[in-house]
Amino acid sequence: NVLGRLATEWRIVEPASDNGVAHFDALLRLRKNCDPADIVAELEAQGRERTAPTYLTLSNWALSQQWAGQYLPAVRKWEKAKALAHELFPERGLQFFELRAYGPALSLVGRNDEAVAIADELVARSRAGGRAELISHLLLAARVLAEAGRKEPAAELLEEAEALLSAEPSPSPTTLAAL
Repeated sequence: NVLGRLATEWRIVEPASDNGVAHFDALLRLRKNCDPADIVAELEAQGRERTAPTYLTLSNWALSQQWAGQYLPAVRKWEKAKALAHELFPERGLQFFELRAYGPALSLVGRNDEAVAIADELVARSRAGGRAELISHLLLAARVLAEAGRKEPAAELLEEAEALLSAEPSPSPTTLAAL
């Protein structure tokens, strides 16, 4: 029992946060050598396939596969994670870092329309929330649009990012390098 072994080893019996995400995430980070397939299989066997721990495992697994260059399997995990996120957290769906990874992954496997939709969601949510990362999200969306062959909208986003950057008193080195 993977979850039981982890819980015993780290003295965490069940995720204790309201949405089950924070503590399970900490558990996964402590034990990176666990196979996510084993965790998902065990959660499914327990009838917990529609829970925050399953969503988190799928999201972390998708990121791992994407970083390893395994884009098609990563996209399949992202699809499942996205469906769960919208079911469990209808007010937000995927988190910002997940959208930043999922959109480009879709683009890399040639699913450009879906990638553009994810990039649009990322920018819209950034604008609505006054996110400090708006410039980097605009740049990511511009890249996804350009890869989809939508040069004019991509150029508009780049111009917007440049205008925001010009208005910033001291942009970060990362933001400057991205431009």
